[in-house]
Amino acid sequence: MVRTFCRTLLALFLFCGFAAPSAHAKGRPMWPIPPLSGFDGTRWGNLQIGRTTLGVLRQHYETGKGAYERSTELTQPKDTPLRVDLLWNKRDKDEVLAAITVRFAAEGARWSDVEKLFQGAAPQNGYVQGRFEDWRVARWPARGVAAFVMRAGEAENVPLLVLAAPDALGALQNRLLPNAPAEEYVDEFANEPKRVEFGTIEIELDDDLELSRREESRTRDAIKRAYAGGTLSYDREGEGSYRVSVSGSKKATGGSVSVSVSIKGEGPYGTVSASGSGSDSWKWNQGEERDQDDVVDAYRDAVREARDAAERKFERAMRESGPPSPAQIREEQWTQLIETVRGAASQNALTPQLLR
Repeated sequence: MVRTFCRTLLALFLFCGFAAPSAHAKGRPMWPIPPLSGFDGTRWGNLQIGRTTLGVLRQHYETGKGAYERSTELTQPKDTPLRVDLLWNKRDKDEVLAAITVRFAAEGARWSDVEKLFQGAAPQNGYVQGRFEDWRVARWPARGVAAFVMRAGEAENVPLLVLAAPDALGALQNRLLPNAPAEEYVDEFANEPKRVEFGTIEIELDDDLELSRREESRTRDAIKRAYAGGTLSYDREGEGSYRVSVSGSKKATGGSVSVSVSIKGEGPYGTVSASGSGSDSWKWNQGEERDQDDVVDAYRDAVREARDAAERKFERAMRESGPPSPAQIREEQWTQLIETVRGAASQNALTPQLLR
């Protein structure tokens, strides 16, 4: 029932647009979404590719954090089954609109509904080599529209649309192939140990604690034996790092010490990092000799606590690390295609300036 309701809202948007509330609690209205069929390669409602600036847009409409680098979301009511993001390029002192993305909720709009919007012009289909799901990019170059189409069995849906100037959209031609089958997803690191080798050990002591260099060496030797359930191993040539930072104070009545530990390295599936902290304190009675052994004991306990916490977290992070899912890879590929369009818009914008 919920899916049917979303489908109905999407269909209404595709053909009729979406009238957002005319006023907003913060004083700026939400942008009213016009029908998609109204995009002509330059204008969509009152948005104009290559002319609308971020500064002016924010003066008139409620905005949010964009889904992409240098992008802005056009805020919509909570139950709107889509989001609109505007991508910007720097031109002189302004951020100028380069492209627009429309992301539908759930699995997206039906391909048959999207296709109806552009009847009379057959879409050009293109494929990315190295994808692990059945999807394609259907383009209407003259209209400046690209639909990202997912197939699941017999069903075809469109989760994402890109709207841009036709010449910018043409840059996708060099990134897409006329035909390329989806590939089988294989984890190439499935049999690799989940372990990081670290060669950098940094220990930063607080001079106020008056700890000896022998104590620092003792800590360094202990770190070299770090194991973390088999996920850590010291090797002087290792690229990972194990850092310890110590702060504290020592007064006539006692003192305290705080330790933070950070571990970082490259695992089979990318960077893994973890941190932990520990602390301890001691007291001296008035007239009692200030025994430095109390400081050392507190330091050792705090280091042990911080190391245990950091290594437990690191082991857990390593165990949980794994290959990116096909969906994550797809999103990265889509983002690369979107950036190709934005980059082409930036280059095209420079041409008139050079020819003046």
